[in-house]
Amino acid sequence: MSGKMAFSIAKKNLWANRLIVVPFLLSSGFMSILYYILVSLLQNRYVQTRHISLPILMTFAVIIVGVFTFIFINYANQFLMKRRKKELALYTILGLEKKHIAKILAFETFIIYLFILFGAIIGGHIFGKLSFWSLNRLIGGERIPLMEYPISAKTIFIVGIFLSLLFLEIFMVNIGKVNVVRPKMLLDSQKKGEAEPKSRRIFTFMGLLLLGAGYYIAMTEEGTLKSLAMFFVAALLVMFATYILFISASIIVLKLLKKNKKYYYKAKNFLSVSGMLYRMKSNGVGLAGICVLSTGIILTLAVTFSIFQNMEAMVDSVINKEYSMTLEIPKEDMENKEKRDDFLDRWTDYIQTSVPGGEIENLSKEVSSQQMVRKEKNEIKAITQDEGGSLAYVIIKSLDTYNENAKTKESLQPDQILLCASNQKDNNETALVMGGKTWKPKVVESILPANIAVDTYLLVLPSQEDVEYLSKALSMDDKAFYTVRWQWDAKGEGEGYLETLRKDVLGKVSKDSLDLESKDSYRKSVYEINGGFLFLGVIIGLLFLVGTVLITYYKQISEAYEDRRQYQIMKEIGLPDTLIKKATRSQILWLFFLPVAVAAVHALVASRVVSHFLRLFGIFELKEFLYPLMGVLICFILVYGMVFIITSKIYYKLVK
Repeated sequence: MSGKMAFSIAKKNLWANRLIVVPFLLSSGFMSILYYILVSLLQNRYVQTRHISLPILMTFAVIIVGVFTFIFINYANQFLMKRRKKELALYTILGLEKKHIAKILAFETFIIYLFILFGAIIGGHIFGKLSFWSLNRLIGGERIPLMEYPISAKTIFIVGIFLSLLFLEIFMVNIGKVNVVRPKMLLDSQKKGEAEPKSRRIFTFMGLLLLGAGYYIAMTEEGTLKSLAMFFVAALLVMFATYILFISASIIVLKLLKKNKKYYYKAKNFLSVSGMLYRMKSNGVGLAGICVLSTGIILTLAVTFSIFQNMEAMVDSVINKEYSMTLEIPKEDMENKEKRDDFLDRWTDYIQTSVPGGEIENLSKEVSSQQMVRKEKNEIKAITQDEGGSLAYVIIKSLDTYNENAKTKESLQPDQILLCASNQKDNNETALVMGGKTWKPKVVESILPANIAVDTYLLVLPSQEDVEYLSKALSMDDKAFYTVRWQWDAKGEGEGYLETLRKDVLGKVSKDSLDLESKDSYRKSVYEINGGFLFLGVIIGLLFLVGTVLITYYKQISEAYEDRRQYQIMKEIGLPDTLIKKATRSQILWLFFLPVAVAAVHALVASRVVSHFLRLFGIFELKEFLYPLMGVLICFILVYGMVFIITSKIYYKLVK
């Protein structure tokens, strides 16, 4: 057979089978579009520069969606080939050799591959850019500038290689099935019912082991940047466990129900359990896929809305008045009490009396030492001492400074400190070793700034001398770094107030030692930065949601074709339509809502470690994540229920 003839037959075959090929193209194509968009986001300049953990998050999202896309397209191809076994058998009976069939399948696979590849590139770019533009307009372009979304050659290359390997594997699997099966077996296989699946206890045990390991990591990791990789190891373990358990454990459960004679030998239960038992092996892959995507939707949107609803709290944690000015205190001034007091008095008086324009109100002053350190077990130490432990950030203040700004009357013993840590575990420490001394922590309410992307500690020491001692002990070069920060409200300030003030201050200090900002300008930057997270979260969440709907729709169509013959047999043997519908509806309900129930459990287990990661964005309370999580879960169940109603109608129509 010539290549031209094989190509012609391949085109005619795809057109003749368009009723099953088109759903395959749509569902597989959309999963490829989702993969393209995630890969392109990973290459996006915003993602690379926004936050130290964001590229890691996106990398694991690409890996997880890539694995899922690989599994789902193989699952869809399995259904497609099962519907075409009779056609392939007829080719053999008509005299075509297996190499000719292989050539036809090669052209068919290549045509489908090209459709999906170009659909992923074009659809991914258009849909990605359109989604970015729409969401930007929806939440206000002045707050979240439209991120650049160029066509990336690297993205096209990665997606092209991925799809090439995927469809090469599919072609090899299809050829393998044709080569090892005789024509009569191919003809009979389409009519032959599924054999009762075996109880694979070893696979079930393996799935439970993977699930337990994933849950254990999620429940024990503390949500630091160092443990971020372990969290995604847990996510991969849970994902693989979900696939294994949906395929194997579900069969064991159904067989146990079958052995329960009181339950099984009722007309409705008999039909629904039998139907699910014989179909669960193929259903398991689709159900697990829906479960994985549903978990992704719930967690992604819950994290997104948690960050978004706490933006104002983030702003207040950094700047709680209209204006803020921070100056670095010269080392020689800080070490001499008279010079230090003179420095502070001069600049405080300048702000009160000499700031151009406006009347100063509610002026506050705060002296602190801030630096990067290492945290290992219950010890905080300088970075230069060794490489053990994880990076952290400390803010060191004296008790007088703390009481003055917090409006409190705390008191401390010489070996006591006030402690506030972004990681809740550290707030439970009974002793902290710092600077060669052991301190007894007394935990205070969280007043940490939300703009530091590592574990952060506020350390309030009994005296200024203790502050100077500990600052030197924790610094990299024994040189303490001190800053003083004034915050105030202004009344009657004119336009250009901040710019005028900056010019005047820069005439007296170096540019590097000054940080001058208004609350409005900082709020704008927070909305631009964290609004971008909202941007990404909503886009990815919507993509996952549409992917879930498409997979569900494809699954219902494929099962309707397979159930049509069984439905007719039940009618022919005299079963009433009401009983058939009741049993079928019961089966569909179980298969439809089981993935959502498992996804909800996955999300709740993950909520602990996810809420810990949110501390890096200034969200310190678990409830601030649980409320959005519950809201997203309820909304998702409602949307999923609507999809159930629509797809069930399509299912019943096709079955009849």
